[in-house]
Amino acid sequence: MYLSEEPRRLLANYVGTYLQEEIAAEGLARSLPAFARFHDLAAHCNATIVNFKGLASDSQVWRTTVHNYFDILKATLLVTELQAWRRYSERKPV
Repeated sequence: MYLSEEPRRLLANYVGTYLQEEIAAEGLARSLPAFARFHDLAAHCNATIVNFKGLASDSQVWRTTVHNYFDILKATLLVTELQAWRRYSERKPV
């Protein structure tokens, strides 16, 4: 893609193919148009705290569906979830 003359078009084609072959063929998402809307909006959540309720509203799906969609993205290795940093651990060493 880096050397391509039209990287945006190439990336859009790749995403479309990935959605068809991996997500739709596996039957992971019940409604592919809803998942595609979610996928576009979720891309804007990169490196931020995700507001599941707001993302669900913008994607026009239920909040629980957004959680399921994120599970699909984690299973297909498109998303990595980072836990919030804590200054103190829950247990003290003995």
